[in-house]
Amino acid sequence: MRSACFLNKLILIMIFVFNLDMLNAQNKTDSTASKKKTLSFEKSVFVGTDFNNYLILGFSGPQLMFAINEHTKIGPCYYPSLWWNYNTGEFDTKLGVGARVDYKHAIVGFNTFRVGNNVWLGSLILGVRF
Repeated sequence: MRSACFLNKLILIMIFVFNLDMLNAQNKTDSTASKKKTLSFEKSVFVGTDFNNYLILGFSGPQLMFAINEHTKIGPCYYPSLWWNYNTGEFDTKLGVGARVDYKHAIVGFNTFRVGNNVWLGSLILGVRF
């Protein structure tokens, strides 16, 4: 009789613990969604100028960005670009290297392009991030 009472109590305790565990498992939320990201990979399209008769059109693949706050990110940029002289119509391709600041979906940056033997030009870029 005593062992049957002990066995009933043990079964009831196990059912209670199991139910408590199931309730706790259902109430837990995903804590990764609320965490602030400090690093992210962004893609973007931009238009820029070097203020020397050239227009720069480009795009970027994933860029490593560091979050300053919820809306602002900063990071390096490496842009394969189409370099167009709008006075002569001459096209060329360049790899722009510089820094950029993203605010929400807008991009403001500064790129440098090698255009000759140790000749580098700077350019201001404006773009959109997606």
